[in-house]
Amino acid sequence: MRGRLLADELRLLEAKAAMDSDSLLAEEKRRLRELRTLVAERDGVETTLQAERGRINAECEELRLTLEVLAGERAADAQRYTQARAAADVRLSATVAEHEATVSSLESQLRRNAEERQRALANMEAESRSFELAILRKEAELASMRGDLHATRQAELRTRLLAGVSAVKHGRKGAPHRRHVRCSRDLQRLEWSKAGEAASSSVGAHEVLEIHTRGPAKRLGFFAPLASLPESLNRLAATGGGEGAGGGGYFASLRTSTRSVDLEFGSAEERDSWAAAWAEWRALLAAIAPLPGGASPSPG
Repeated sequence: MRGRLLADELRLLEAKAAMDSDSLLAEEKRRLRELRTLVAERDGVETTLQAERGRINAECEELRLTLEVLAGERAADAQRYTQARAAADVRLSATVAEHEATVSSLESQLRRNAEERQRALANMEAESRSFELAILRKEAELASMRGDLHATRQAELRTRLLAGVSAVKHGRKGAPHRRHVRCSRDLQRLEWSKAGEAASSSVGAHEVLEIHTRGPAKRLGFFAPLASLPESLNRLAATGGGEGAGGGGYFASLRTSTRSVDLEFGSAEERDSWAAAWAEWRALLAAIAPLPGGASPSPG
């Protein structure tokens, strides 16, 4: 009995083992198919990747060649730019030098023209004064011929005042300088300048309050204010003179309310003659228009 049970149990085990073996075989076959499918897919992917890698490599090579071409073109462009820049710098330097030379030439020409114009004006002024003096001399001659002594004296005075005198002028500062001192054409102002040049400074006839004289002495040498004018004249004997400018130590000062015009002459006669002429000039103008403050002309 027991033997039959064991035999039945053995058969059941064998049947079960056979079934398990079939199931395992089917499972192995399924796995084998899946493996083959995966291998096929892997091979396809590898093939695709290789093709893509080849395409990318080809594109990289093409890009590399393009970059080499661009680098060559860039180097050529840089060289051309450098050459063009150097040529432009050369042209610019030449243009600047040419313009500078032109500007310098124009400035020199302008200076020469200004100097020539100044000389021409000075010559015209001198010629005009010469003509006026000639006319005045003729007027003086005519007045003398008519026997009009007063008119003759005025004409002579006007001629002399317009002709002026060369004297050493002592300015506010610096060394004394020789100046041509004369009256303006309308006789309203006393003006002075370098010989042959137009007047550079002047004082009005009605600005002159007094005319002082002093000398022989050695130097005045400055413009004296109204309060200190006598002291300035008293210093003449104690200070240096205008010998370097050709002065003789004989001074005349035309005093205004704010300054004095200090002139040095070569002799007392010349100084006194011109001081008297200027005093007469002031008196002549005072008869036409009163002096400021009712002052009367004084030769000092």
